[in-house]
Amino acid sequence: RRLKLEPCKQYGLMMDGSSLTIAMKHCPELLRIVAMSCDAVVCCRMSPLQKSE
Repeated sequence: RRLKLEPCKQYGLMMDGSSLTIAMKHCPELLRIVAMSCDAVVCCRMSPLQKSE
């Protein structure tokens, strides 16, 4: 899949620990692509194990 990003726009991603668990289990490659396409990624309410990954 390829993300269609509009030029001159900035994107961000915000996820909590529960959402990250689901995304990592079901679509880790898509999560990586989306996160790498963002200017900022904010993760909150993460477990120590999630932080270490």
